[in-house]
Amino acid sequence: MPNRGQDVAGFASVSATKTLTAGNIALCDAIVIGHAKAGEIRMSADAITSLAWYSCDTIDGTYLVCHDAADAAVTQNVTASKACSLPAALFGRMFVKALPTGATGSAKVVIQT
Repeated sequence: MPNRGQDVAGFASVSATKTLTAGNIALCDAIVIGHAKAGEIRMSADAITSLAWYSCDTIDGTYLVCHDAADAAVTQNVTASKACSLPAALFGRMFVKALPTGATGSAKVVIQT
């Protein structure tokens, strides 16, 4: 269940821990990004080294690879036990999933609206 954060400088935050399953986007938890203005992903101590981002217009639909304005797939290098900003190309989508490379694990996602 998401945790509601405090309103800080006009932002409200929501956070939740998500399961990231290597090699199987269907088993990865969806992230409700909706009308978010910003966000970060706080990696656990797992051996995940990168994320490929997928999106869908419904929470339980078919997730497709996210592409940015230059038509490049949206990927992100990550490091265990560190926080990273979510890629700008994710904002404006309703639901996203992160497919990890290297290992299965979890991450805490914080979304600011």
